[in-house]
Amino acid sequence: GMSYDGVAQVRTSHGTVPMLKFSMSTLTLSGGTALTAVEDGTTLVTRNSSLAFSGNVVLYTTRFSGVLTVAGLPTVRLTFTPSSPPPLVLPTMDFTSVTSDQAVTVANSLVAGSLLITSG
Repeated sequence: GMSYDGVAQVRTSHGTVPMLKFSMSTLTLSGGTALTAVEDGTTLVTRNSSLAFSGNVVLYTTRFSGVLTVAGLPTVRLTFTPSSPPPLVLPTMDFTSVTSDQAVTVANSLVAGSLLITSG
């Protein structure tokens, strides 16, 4: 299951940022994931078909938005931020169409499918 651990103060190169903190044993992102980072005018794009994190997974993010599915059916779009955190977390939660801002994931293991990194 997933637990919501509150708002963490995460240090970055630009100072401390409040982020939502979620913990879980595994996290799988599928259906094609992309990450775009821009720093000092350089863009780095990472694309892959899936990301499978396992072992002591912690997800930090400044915004988490997705469609909660119940019994396999899309039910409602939910958006959480540090100023509007989740009121509760169910033992099993499945989200589709997920987007997040400034996401940081820490885990014991990561398996990436069809990894492609481009810079320009």
